[in-house]
Amino acid sequence: MTPHAAHAPNVEYACLVALGDDRVGQVHQVTSFLLAEKVSIASIRAAALGSEFALLAHFHGTAGQVRQVEAAVPRLQSSSSLSVLFHKSKEAVPAFEEHTPTHDVFVAAYDAAGIVSELAAVLAKHNVNIERLGGDVYPAPNQGVPLFTINASVRLPAGTSETAVAADLEALRERRGWADADLAPHGRYDSSALAGAPSFPPGPPWTRQASE
Repeated sequence: MTPHAAHAPNVEYACLVALGDDRVGQVHQVTSFLLAEKVSIASIRAAALGSEFALLAHFHGTAGQVRQVEAAVPRLQSSSSLSVLFHKSKEAVPAFEEHTPTHDVFVAAYDAAGIVSELAAVLAKHNVNIERLGGDVYPAPNQGVPLFTINASVRLPAGTSETAVAADLEALRERRGWADADLAPHGRYDSSALAGAPSFPPGPPWTRQASE
């Protein structure tokens, strides 16, 4: 497709979700399947989650091409041993600027149930959209106990107070006894790992000692 084809009126959009045991070559299997069906990938995320592999691809093509992808999903499942879900997009892809992160969030806490959910609740309260998120468990330095860390890129809508969001994150950190729950302008630290698992240990300023 040409660079402007995604904005043509006859173009349709869909998502493909794939999940299965982690092994080499799965990204190639899914992307070559989409290429063979002549659709274009607009965005893609893939990650190893424990022993599992997960991939989400958002793509576009003509109505006939998108229907053909849906019809061919059983073939992809059979050839790849992945569980595959097709989802038809209801709207066109928003303008890129609408999904540009404005801030990054870092959380570090001793591993416990509910960390991601509680973080998401604070962000949702302020209508903050999570654009990318990665989280994993690591042994805490010099202690060996499980430490769960989250790196997220988010977008604060116009009129939302950065101070108010940061204050609620700090209140959550104090209430739950987390090591960190920080908000900073996007780009202050390396977020290249956000497509998968976050890097660890976090570098400055993403430690409470460095920020105080």
